Amino acid sequence: MNISSDIFNTTQNPHQEYGNKVCSVNFLDSSNEERPAVWLTSFPRSGNTWTRHLLELATGIYTGSSYHANGLYNAGFKGEFDSPQLGRELIYKCHRFTNSMKFGILLIRNPYDSLISFYQYRTIRHLTLESYRNNLDWINWAKRKHEKWLNLVEDWFKSGKLFLVVHYEDIVKNPLEEVERMLNFLNITFTPERRNCVQNDIEGAFHKQHKEQFRFDPFTKELHRLINTDIQIVNRLLQSRNETPIPEPTYDNELRKINLQKSKRNLKN
Repeated sequence: MNISSDIFNTTQNPHQEYGNKVCSVNFLDSSNEERPAVWLTSFPRSGNTWTRHLLELATGIYTGSSYHANGLYNAGFKGEFDSPQLGRELIYKCHRFTNSMKFGILLIRNPYDSLISFYQYRTIRHLTLESYRNNLDWINWAKRKHEKWLNLVEDWFKSGKLFLVVHYEDIVKNPLEEVERMLNFLNITFTPERRNCVQNDIEGAFHKQHKEQFRFDPFTKELHRLINTDIQIVNRLLQSRNETPIPEPTYDNELRKINLQKSKRNLKN
């Protein structure tokens, strides 16, 4: 199911509308019609800004936000301060659901990974991985925040509104395919020219993949119990719509390798 074609019927070939530069980005002309806002919602640190970057390249249309971040505006997200009432942008970023939302894209990332990234972000982004070890501030913070990840998903499923589920991990694996899914939902054609625009600048300035991996588990047994319960609830909701379940986390890839090596050594002994 996707959004009615009359909402974005002026954007089928946006690169032609906005001048000679095939990959240029601009605002929609909203003078002749009112467009309901489409919300790109996610728990923080789930790839929302990166997804906005990909969608702007894919359509030539600016995206907006509820948060009016100066840093993002200065980095090129010129729709950051625009009001949704103007109807000039493709989608609008938000980290929560409200009943006023009529259409949305629900961007989901595994909560283990998003919680780790969010905690690092809120502490001015200079934490080493070792800083998570036996860190009571981190543990107590994660106990408070994990439910917000669950609540956002539940709110959309209970709302009865039209929304598309997108997994952050799927964008990482197949960015062009997932961008096309989102454009299909928005009833916008992904032209060959715009596909090249995305292909040539997939990462952008805001997709940071951290190569350093945990060699210990930063989550307590209680946190594992709480978060695993959240994942089970969300997976049941996803299954009710024949959606794919929450992907495995990546924070513990190195830890799993270490444990596997230990198990092999124990078997030999």
